[in-house]
Amino acid sequence: MTIIGLTEDRRICASHVGNRRNANMIWAVLMLVSFTSVYSFFAEESHLRGCRQDRSAEIAELLKQLAPGEIEESPGVVILGPTEEITEKVRRRLAVIANESAESRASVIRALTNVLNTPDEDRDIARTTRWNVAVSLLGELKATEAIRDLVRNLNRTGEAVLTRPRIRPVEKALIRIGEPAIPILVEALSQPDLRREATSTLGEIGQPALNRLLDALSHGSPPVRGGAALALSRIGGANARDAIQRALRAETNEEVKKELEEALRYMRPVEK
Repeated sequence: MTIIGLTEDRRICASHVGNRRNANMIWAVLMLVSFTSVYSFFAEESHLRGCRQDRSAEIAELLKQLAPGEIEESPGVVILGPTEEITEKVRRRLAVIANESAESRASVIRALTNVLNTPDEDRDIARTTRWNVAVSLLGELKATEAIRDLVRNLNRTGEAVLTRPRIRPVEKALIRIGEPAIPILVEALSQPDLRREATSTLGEIGQPALNRLLDALSHGSPPVRGGAALALSRIGGANARDAIQRALRAETNEEVKKELEEALRYMRPVEK
C-alpha cells in the first residue's frame, strides 16, 4: 500500500510539473507574440513617417520642376517655363500622391496652397505655369481646405496665359469644389475687389447655390443683396425670378434696386 501510495504521489507531482511547464510555455509564447506585435506596430509607424517625409520631399521637387529656368542669351537673360510634357507629368504625379493617403493629400494641398498665395506667381509666361497647375489641381482634388485661399485669390487670373474670359482659373477651381464653397463666396459679395468674380462663380455653381442666394436677398449688406440677385439671374428659374421681384418691391437702396432690375432684365429664361 505504501508503494502504491508513493506511486500515486509521483504521478500527481509529475502531472503538476507538466501543467506548470505548459503554463510557462504558453506565457512565453504570449510574451513573444506581444513583443512581435509591438515591434511591428512601431516599425510600421516608423515606415509611415519615412514615407510621409519622402512624399514631402518629392512634392517639393515636383513643384520645383515647374519653376522657371534661366538661360544666358544676348543681350541678357531669358527666362523659360517648363515644357508641356514636364507640366503634365508633374500634374499627374501630384494627383497620384494626393490620393495615396490622408497625410499625402494634406501635404499636396498645403504645397499647392503655398504656390497659390505666392505674390506675382501668375504674372509672366514663365512663372504662371506652376500657379495655374496649383489652382487647377486644388479644384480637381476638391480641396475644401483651400476654399478661403482660393476666394482670396479670385481676382487673380493667370493673365500671362490665355484663359476663358468668363471662367478664370480660380473660378473654375471653386466651381469644381461646388457647394462647400458657397457660404464663403456669398461673404465675398461684400468685398469690392472680389464681388464680380464671386457673383460669376456662384452663378456657375448653379442650383446648389440657390437657397443660400435666396436668403442673401435679405442680407444686411447692400452689396451682398445686389450680388445675390445678379448671381440668381445666371441660375434662372421661377423661384429666383419671383424672389427678386419681391425683393425689388421691398428694397429701399437705390443702387441695389438697379441691380435687382438688371437681374430681372437678364434673367435666364425659365425652363418649361
